[in-house]
Amino acid sequence: MQVVVNPLLLNDSPIHDKAWSSLKELNADNVRIAFKYPYPYISVSELYPPSGELLCGSTYDSNQQTLHCDNSGVINEIVYASYGTNNGECGNFSDNSACVSNQIDYVKKQCLNQQSCTIDVNATTFGNDPCPNTFKRFDVE
Repeated sequence: MQVVVNPLLLNDSPIHDKAWSSLKELNADNVRIAFKYPYPYISVSELYPPSGELLCGSTYDSNQQTLHCDNSGVINEIVYASYGTNNGECGNFSDNSACVSNQIDYVKKQCLNQQSCTIDVNATTFGNDPCPNTFKRFDVE
């Protein structure tokens, strides 16, 4: 990413503080100034570009499910997380019946902005058993 440093980004500009705080909110680890004519550029080096990979996991009751991003990436979105008698596969999960417990909020709390997270798959972790005495699985995408 590059931001052209121009007079509107200098200290005495009315948008200076907001512009630079917005850049800070990006949580950039690597910022550098590269001088080029007519203005210097501020740039953020991206050591590992986003993979765009869809990470999914499926496991059965009493196991663990680990999600992991390679190359220092982080988990930035959870679109599906369910414990019960789910259907489908990665990219196409769906709830099968009333025997499902939506766990997207729990998984987001555990995994978002982490490089890796591990979920213990059991009714105790999720706070309820949607169908006692039924074989269940946990799917996450």
